[in-house]
Amino acid sequence: MFETFLSAPYTKFFASMREKGMPSSFFVCGDATKNIEPMCLTRPDCIAIDENVDIVEAKKLTDAHGITISGNLQLTITMLLGTQQDNQKAAIELMDKMGTHRFILAPGCDVPFDAPAANLIGVGQAVHNPEAVRKALESYVAKDNLPEIEMPDYVNLDHVLVEVVTIDSKTCAACGYMVATANNAAKIYGDKVKVVERSIMFPENLAFVSKVGLTNLPSLLVNGVIKHISLIPTVEKLREEIEEAMK
Repeated sequence: MFETFLSAPYTKFFASMREKGMPSSFFVCGDATKNIEPMCLTRPDCIAIDENVDIVEAKKLTDAHGITISGNLQLTITMLLGTQQDNQKAAIELMDKMGTHRFILAPGCDVPFDAPAANLIGVGQAVHNPEAVRKALESYVAKDNLPEIEMPDYVNLDHVLVEVVTIDSKTCAACGYMVATANNAAKIYGDKVKVVERSIMFPENLAFVSKVGLTNLPSLLVNGVIKHISLIPTVEKLREEIEEAMK
């Protein structure tokens, strides 16, 4: 799909940018692992990725094509809900893995609006004075501040429960599409199907993510079973899964 619909126009766009002497960056949301190389072939100067992509592996591809890679500090767990030390530790660890050649340390996407300023300052300190920050973190032990949550009793529900785990459907396009698909699929069933968005902007939903073992977002569960990870199903496919759960 990428090669069919996007390769030619993006290649043309980035060529035009080069002709104008302007650097370019190609940002992608979600688990774009399989599209990193096709993106490289469109010849941007930089590819920016979020936390769903293994940045160390992705850099092997971008290096092979002489392209800079940018990313991918965790937006919620680290930048929004973590301490300043958590952010410094994440920055140091990422820089240690990535080095300084053709790498831009950056958030995986838009920084959450309520992220503490101290956390961004901490990342800046780690970049500009890494050895001092490394020494300051020697005795730091990160704390698990996630709340204890009660999971739904999936076996005894009187309805089918569709849970869409998102970054935030209001700001993440792919998350919004997945929530919309779930609502569209469920609407013909009335009270027999309920759709719940679990945005990881809230600590209780991070705890949920940890309990069910999710690593990529957005994802969709039907009665507690993970059905779709990072890929948005069709309404028809989701209705098949809902009706299977009704049996």
